[in-house]
This record gives sequence, structure tokens and C-alpha cells, in this order.
Amino acid sequence: MDLGLGEAAQGLDAAQGSLSVWANDLANSQTAAFPQAIPIEGEGLETPLAAPVWPGVARQTPALLDLGSGAALVATQETFAGGAPEETGVSTDLALEGAGFFVVKTPAGRAYTRDGSFSVDGEGRLVTSSGDFVLGTNGQPIRAGSSTVTIAPDGTVTTSDGKTAGRIALATFPNPQGLVAAGNGLYVQGPDSGPARIGTSPAGTRMLQGMLASSGTDVAQALTGVIDAAQSFDLNVKSLGQSSRLLSWAAGLT
Repeated sequence: MDLGLGEAAQGLDAAQGSLSVWANDLANSQTAAFPQAIPIEGEGLETPLAAPVWPGVARQTPALLDLGSGAALVATQETFAGGAPEETGVSTDLALEGAGFFVVKTPAGRAYTRDGSFSVDGEGRLVTSSGDFVLGTNGQPIRAGSSTVTIAPDGTVTTSDGKTAGRIALATFPNPQGLVAAGNGLYVQGPDSGPARIGTSPAGTRMLQGMLASSGTDVAQALTGVIDAAQSFDLNVKSLGQSSRLLSWAAGLT
């Protein structure tokens, strides 16, 4: 493929990827505890080429030249801090203040979330909005009995009759950005996240009852990102067209 066409196509792919990330941030600007994602662009793979030999020059510096392949979307970094907590008045809603993830049991296995939109199912178990069980520090679902519960900042759940139903577990990871999104606000352990450390609330973390963390999307930043990505996409489309016209012109000379 012609170098100009290849770099333009690579740029289009990077711009499209960034545009998708920013658009998803905007679409979730009202989603509880949504972690804003930041697209990170960088240079694509470089190909080493031997430096040309010029008449009268005995030594080339450098001996090799790096031929770039254009821009690339190299990573997407998610910020799990979330937005400010907002009061809901629902006793089973929880906002996490600090590090950590709630641990839930899904049909596919264990997963993690910062979305504390919980409720109580027909059998008195604390569940997520998708119906997955919220796990306690003993690895078992929390049996709250009814939605009239008291949840302490350390996750201890007390039922309406004053009995302790358990303590909500939290998980931390060496690299939370390495978690893999599984949909519905859930994440699973990834090869770069490191192993989950599951137990009580980490130092400095509190659970705020009757509240939910707002979305972490910075709307102004996301809108700016959409505009930048769209402009980059447009420039690469023009570059693609110009390269195509130059190739057609060159072909007509042969």
C-alpha cells in the first residue's frame, strides 16, 4: 500500500476509535458511577530503514531511519473515581467514597462494579440492578431480608430487626485500569489488572447509604474530545483523497 494512503487510513482508524470513546462518555453522562474513559493516541509501529548513501558523505548518522505509520489509538484509560455522591433516599443504594469495587456473583462468575444501585430480591438477597448477587466478606450473598436495612460506612448490613446480615465485601486491584468491561457497569479481572484482593473496606474508603455516585463524565472535556476527533477524521479523509489523486496522476505519467 502507498505510504500516504496507509498513514491516512491509520489516522482514520485512530480518530474513529477516539470518537467512539468520547461519544460513549457523553452517552453515559447520567449513568451512576460511570467511569469516564480517556482515549490515548500515539504513534503507530515504526519501520527501520537504512539511511541513504549520499555522494561524498562517508558516514551516515544515524545509520537507520525510523519510518512511521501514522497515529494509532494505543490505549483507553478509565477513571474509576466517579462523580460526586447524590442522595436518592433508597436505603439499599450505596455510593463508594474511595478506592475499591463491590463484588458480585453473576451467571458467568465473579465480577466487580462501583455502581451501588442495589435492591432486595424476592428471597431477601441484596442484588444489583441486573439481579446479580452482592457478596459479603464470607463470599456469600448478603441476606438483607427486606429493603429496610441499615448499612454502615464499613459495609456492615443490619436488618430491620437489628440482626447483622453480613458485611459487604470490596475488592481492590494493583492496576484497576487493567480490568475488562463486561457490560452493565460490571468489570472482570484482566491480564493487566493483577489479582483481586477481596475483603473489608480499604483504608480511606466508605460506603454512603442512600446515595449513588454520579457519572464521572466531564461533559465539557468529552464534547471537546468529540470535536477534536471529528476534525482529525475530516483531515485524514482529505489526506486520503489527496494521496489517491497523486497516485492517479503518477499512474498517468507511466
